[in-house]
Amino acid sequence: MKIKLVMKFLQWSAITILAVGPLLFSACGKGESPGQKIGDYTVSLQVKPDPPAVGMNTFKVTVKDATDKPVTGATVHIHYSMPAMAGMPAMANEAETQHIGNGAYEAQIDLGAGGKFPWDVKVEVAQGQNILAVTQWQVTPGTKGIKFVSGEGGAGEGEVDYYTCTMHPSVKQKEPGKCPICAMDLVPVYKEGASPQAGIQEKQVRTVNVPLYQQQLIGVQRDTVKVQPVAQTIRTVGHVTYDETRIATINLKFSGWIEKLYVDYTGQFVKQSQPLFDIYSPELVATQEEYLQTLRDASQELRLAELNNLTNDADNRENSLLKSSRDRLLLWGITEKQIEEITQKGTPQLTLRFYSPINGYVVEKNAFEGRHAKVGTDLYTITDLSIIWVHADIYEYELPYVKVGQKATITLSYDPSAEYTGRVDYIYPTLQARTRTAKVRLIFSNPDLKLKPDMYADVEIAGEQGEQLTIPETAVLNTGVRQLVFVDRGNGRFEPREIKLGIKAGRYYTVLEGLEPGEIVVKSGNFLIDAEAHVQGVLQTMQPEPEE
Repeated sequence: MKIKLVMKFLQWSAITILAVGPLLFSACGKGESPGQKIGDYTVSLQVKPDPPAVGMNTFKVTVKDATDKPVTGATVHIHYSMPAMAGMPAMANEAETQHIGNGAYEAQIDLGAGGKFPWDVKVEVAQGQNILAVTQWQVTPGTKGIKFVSGEGGAGEGEVDYYTCTMHPSVKQKEPGKCPICAMDLVPVYKEGASPQAGIQEKQVRTVNVPLYQQQLIGVQRDTVKVQPVAQTIRTVGHVTYDETRIATINLKFSGWIEKLYVDYTGQFVKQSQPLFDIYSPELVATQEEYLQTLRDASQELRLAELNNLTNDADNRENSLLKSSRDRLLLWGITEKQIEEITQKGTPQLTLRFYSPINGYVVEKNAFEGRHAKVGTDLYTITDLSIIWVHADIYEYELPYVKVGQKATITLSYDPSAEYTGRVDYIYPTLQARTRTAKVRLIFSNPDLKLKPDMYADVEIAGEQGEQLTIPETAVLNTGVRQLVFVDRGNGRFEPREIKLGIKAGRYYTVLEGLEPGEIVVKSGNFLIDAEAHVQGVLQTMQPEPEE
């Protein structure tokens, strides 16, 4: 009985194996990815064994055109990389496939000792100078299946500028070949405007692929490129001084002796037309005598002319002589009113009185009773303190934020609670060589005279720049030659893009070229993305032209 049961079990087992065998055989095809439509081509990837293993694996790429016809004579380049993680160093390598027929290309690839960590695989299919397709895949040792990440299709012929190594971008050759450092195949770099992607409607760009889990490990953060008001507050120290347009100096155009002072101390407030001093001058007395004598002679000549009917000639001579002597008195500082008084009295005045030309305070006084004053002596300096100037020094890099008419505020050390509001009145055209600062003149109203010349004040200038396109300062990678940002294109893809920056305002840069409002850029973790871009050979297409 037992023997019969054993025989039946063996018969059932054989039937089961025969039935399941075809299923197991057909399941071997799960290591091949479904064909991906990339532009006018279909690309699929197959890895053996399935699942991929640590060590040597066979990668097979199949390429077909729009009519499902196998593409032969193409060059298929595979770049595979794994970032550093969990104590594992970063690993990367490249392989050139061999065409094995029927549009299939095969290469032996060593996935290294990466454990069960995903590998990023970039496949580039080219025919001559024409890139047909570029795809991004992901495979994980020990895990079945191949994950398709992204793909880009090429079109048109591209003119190669030079060839370089993705691991050593400093290597640049005019002809294809091997890298002299690592012996890897060189890849083409196309001239600007002549890349294979230049002919398609939507510009295709090379991107660096960073999976989501890796983004979380390196702390990738994003921000939106946006238009917003840009302002930069400039803080500096200012020096309070006089308004130079409100200063009057009283001096003499003749010599004389000061007989009497009406304003006799510095700091005294005087009003316009208020008497300052009386002065005696022999020259002034003689000039008055000359004027009066001319006036008498003119009157007598006019009477004689009337008797002889020669009034027109007499009037002309009178006007000429009187005007000459009258102008001489005016040029010496004698007022019209004083000349009229001399004319009415008919006798010269021994002393003449000088008056203040403006309202203000006496800030300098050299006049004393009984003092002999020579020609050109400055006797009083009077200034109007109702308007005051403040000179502030700003660094040359702050000059773009300052414009005439901008609002400015100051506070004083003896009264920090009081804030005075003024405006930028003038930006001086020169720079101080030693301090690298430029002088800016601010103007303030000073009705209470709290702003006193030679005070120091804390100055704030509101540098409003209007609305501009901005990005966070941490989003910019400055290489010294150019500025780069990484634009998030979704699905773990980041595009390195060269931009042109404007001014820096606080924690933001203004952007002049290279970005559009609403685009998303990386503001944290971009240094590690930059390192990954070098590993994946993305930035080699952005290298400067080789020197001849």
